[in-house]
Amino acid sequence: MGVPQKPLPTEEELQSMNEDKYQTFVFDYYRGAYKKAGLKPSFKQKMKYKYSTTMSWLFGILILAVVYLFLNGLLVGGQYLWHIGDRHRLSELEELMNSEQITISQYEDRLNNGGLSDKEYSDYKLLIYQYNIQADQYNVISEKIGEMWFLIPGFHSR
Repeated sequence: MGVPQKPLPTEEELQSMNEDKYQTFVFDYYRGAYKKAGLKPSFKQKMKYKYSTTMSWLFGILILAVVYLFLNGLLVGGQYLWHIGDRHRLSELEELMNSEQITISQYEDRLNNGGLSDKEYSDYKLLIYQYNIQADQYNVISEKIGEMWFLIPGFHSR
C-alpha cells in the first residue's frame, strides 16, 4: 500500500476521476493508506462507503423516526401521568353510572307496569337525581382532562 504521495483530492477531482481510478482511491482511503498518513475518514464518510448514499438516507430517516416516536411517547405518557387520578375517577363514575342506569331501567319497567309504591317512586326520583349529578361530575372531569395531543400538528384524540 504505502503512504500516498499527494493530499486528498477535492470534490471536483473526485467527480472527474474515471471509475477505476476512483475505486483505487476509495480502496486506499478506507483500507488504511491514507489513515497511515494521518488522513482519517469521518464517521459520515465511513457510513457512505460502507452503506452507500441510499442506505445512509434510510439510516437517517430511521433515526428521525425513532426520535419522533420517543418524543411522542414522552408527550403522550406525560399527559397520561398528569391526569391519571382524574382518569381513575372517570372510570369509577362510569361503572357507578352503568349500575345506576340498570337500576333505573328496572324501575322504569316496573313503573310502566304500574307496580311502584310511593316509597319506590321516591327512590326512583332520587336515583335519577344522583345519576344526573354524577353525569355532570363526569362531564366536568372529562373537560378538565381534555384531549390527548400528539406531535403531528392538529392530530389529537379524546
